[in-house]
Amino acid sequence: EDFRVGDQLKVNYIQFSPATFEKDVEVDSIDIEDYYDQNFEQYEEPEQVKASHILFKVENDAEEAAVEEAKKKAIAAIERLKNGEDFAVLAKELSEGPTGPNGGDLGFFGKGRMDPSFEKAAWDLELNKYTELPVRSRFGWHVVMKTGYQEQSWKSLEDVADQIESKIRKDESKVLAMQAAQGVFDNVEPGITTLSSLVEGTSYTLKESEFFEPKQVPREIGYARNLQDILENLAEGEISIPVETIRGVFVFEKTASKASHIPAFEDVKDDAVSKFKNGTATELAMAEAEKIKAELVSGKTWEDVATEFELKSENTGDFTRGLSIPGVGGDEDTVDELFALTQGDLSKVYNIRSNAAIFKLVSRQDFDQAAFEKDIPRLRNQILTRREASVVDSWLEQMKQELSRQGKFKINRMEQL
Repeated sequence: EDFRVGDQLKVNYIQFSPATFEKDVEVDSIDIEDYYDQNFEQYEEPEQVKASHILFKVENDAEEAAVEEAKKKAIAAIERLKNGEDFAVLAKELSEGPTGPNGGDLGFFGKGRMDPSFEKAAWDLELNKYTELPVRSRFGWHVVMKTGYQEQSWKSLEDVADQIESKIRKDESKVLAMQAAQGVFDNVEPGITTLSSLVEGTSYTLKESEFFEPKQVPREIGYARNLQDILENLAEGEISIPVETIRGVFVFEKTASKASHIPAFEDVKDDAVSKFKNGTATELAMAEAEKIKAELVSGKTWEDVATEFELKSENTGDFTRGLSIPGVGGDEDTVDELFALTQGDLSKVYNIRSNAAIFKLVSRQDFDQAAFEKDIPRLRNQILTRREASVVDSWLEQMKQELSRQGKFKINRMEQL
């Protein structure tokens, strides 16, 4: 039963690729200006600082002696800076972080991007000054230097004009692709017309798929939210309405179907062997992960266990509640369980994408009500701008429909490429 194939179908289809219509889209300066005005908030360049640091690593739950040892190293680095040594040179020599080889340069970053204590230190410093006391974060002790500052600003229309033109052209080409597909579909006579007859005398190409399950469409067709339902409800010989997927706009004709069945062993032999190997490997990995967790629970440090088992410890960085864990995967339930942990807690062993994973909560940042309230005026203005644009667009659409009914408005439709 593990290898049972669901109901399958085979289709002929015509693909209308938006890229082939881009050359037919005309975009003028007024279109670009209107788009810029309606989406002004997209072009904000937030206030940012640039910083470098020298990091001396120590775990959050490390013993006091280890914490103090790392702090002493940071203090010694500060003394060398006070004696005139160059920050970047010192970072290359001493920093235990990944930016050490680059002189500790972290580049520009906005508020909310870094560990809270590190962020406060970087923002509070004067330009080209360094912290005279070590700064503690979940990664260890830092010596921080502020190397740049950028005020809040907005990209000018001139800076983003080409980008906007490309966006409008792509959006409008999708509209033309749908209009072309609709033009073909308008000529369908149920029970009589075939897709092959519709492409005769046109530049369109009729394509044919292999058998597939509607929930697993071929890659060349691509995903669409309603595609599975449309395909499952097609009768043999029936032609679908135009469907927009990530690959373009399609019109389908169902040509054959197969009922759910279990394939002959020879047809799935390779898959069976592969599944067996992968399943066994996953079971072994989960068992090994349970051993690792037991070592951590017994009191061994995270770093010592990683070294003992020759594993690489990864840090997710800060993330919010969502459907998965950045760089790892998982699901919403996994994320919710991790958010229920307290600092220093270990998670259970998870099977994520056939890989075993253990998590340790190193820090958390609760919702900042004060920062949110401070940002309310900007958010309110952003919502109002979008709402105003939506009202105007709605009014224009109503006017188009009314004029169309009166015969005073018409959209020319391209019948073929």
